[in-house]
Amino acid sequence: MTTAIGANVAWSADGKQIFFLAGPDARGRILFLDVRTVPTVVVGQRGFIEYRRNFLQSPNFRNYDVSPDGRQFVVIPGGTASDYVDSMNLVLNWTEDLKQRLPVR
Repeated sequence: MTTAIGANVAWSADGKQIFFLAGPDARGRILFLDVRTVPTVVVGQRGFIEYRRNFLQSPNFRNYDVSPDGRQFVVIPGGTASDYVDSMNLVLNWTEDLKQRLPVR
């Protein structure tokens, strides 16, 4: 499909495209390949989407996602690894807590 090193792969919702960052330094580009998988795997058009800032690539998370229609992206811009949170607090049953804190009407 490509001779470049790729990371942080995402399939489009319709399964017709693969998106990925190229190499250890994506330099603000999300690459894509049009792919058909039935009856055999066939790679079609190749291209890239330019983003004005660099991406922080991480082995632990993909810093972008593709909208269901494949036309929009949500991107976490680049920085250093220390710019990102390395833990998360998960609150279960937060709606019950909210009900207790709100006045009754």
